[in-house]
Amino acid sequence: PTEPGFYRLTVEDFTSGKVICIKAFVMVPYHGTEELNGYRIGTYESEPMENDPTSGPPKGFIEVTPENMNTWVSPNFQLKQFLCKQEAEFPKYMLLRTRLLLKLEMVAEDLERTHGEPPVLHVMSAYRTPYYNRRIGNRTKYSRHLFGDAADIFLDNNNDEWMDDLSGDGRVSTQDAGIMYEQIDTLYQTSWYDPFIGGMGLYGPKYDRGPFVHVDTRGYHARWGDKRGKTWLRAKGLVIEDSNSIVNKRLVDEPVTYDIDSRFRKFQRIKR
Repeated sequence: PTEPGFYRLTVEDFTSGKVICIKAFVMVPYHGTEELNGYRIGTYESEPMENDPTSGPPKGFIEVTPENMNTWVSPNFQLKQFLCKQEAEFPKYMLLRTRLLLKLEMVAEDLERTHGEPPVLHVMSAYRTPYYNRRIGNRTKYSRHLFGDAADIFLDNNNDEWMDDLSGDGRVSTQDAGIMYEQIDTLYQTSWYDPFIGGMGLYGPKYDRGPFVHVDTRGYHARWGDKRGKTWLRAKGLVIEDSNSIVNKRLVDEPVTYDIDSRFRKFQRIKR
């Protein structure tokens, strides 16, 4: 399709009878303006960060409308969960990389294996326009939130929009997000996880939110945290690093390949 919008495509194997549903968004072209159809974007850096081709200005945006915002973009996540929080009328615009969705589904699958119940991963923040990113006080020009491959998440099985008490000590603290952080970190020890390597940050609670974990798919290792997060990481002997060098360039340049049967069973059994 050439017209911007949401499309549902089906591919059928007439031999086996299997049908694959492909959900595709044709993006609205973007030419570097500060607004797109009245929606405030702000300004992207004109050149990508050194050695990182994924941090350049986007070529287009997904157009989000009241009609498509509830679209299930993966078994556990809807399009609206990744939308920037800035106040604006529809249509709104956003970026969302498939690789981030795959990573979040892997995290959800691993948490289910450990905790014995389907997890509810709350996406606290995902895509941010450069305008909104500066408005909330961030001065990072190359935040992965600007490029659609980052999410701040926490486990919320009781749906109270607050991190769950994973430690069982009767309160919610940095330790609970730390338990989740450690479990995600163990995925980095497996070779099949290589295409999803990225940054991870641990954040403690504040008066208006609980603790959470930042994850992204930037293609190279980076580890950090706020004051409470760093204290917890150091106590656990975990590495804190913020490297700007890509460990393996193919991780961001090559398409992701994966075995649906073994890694994404839920993609087959859940139909939305």
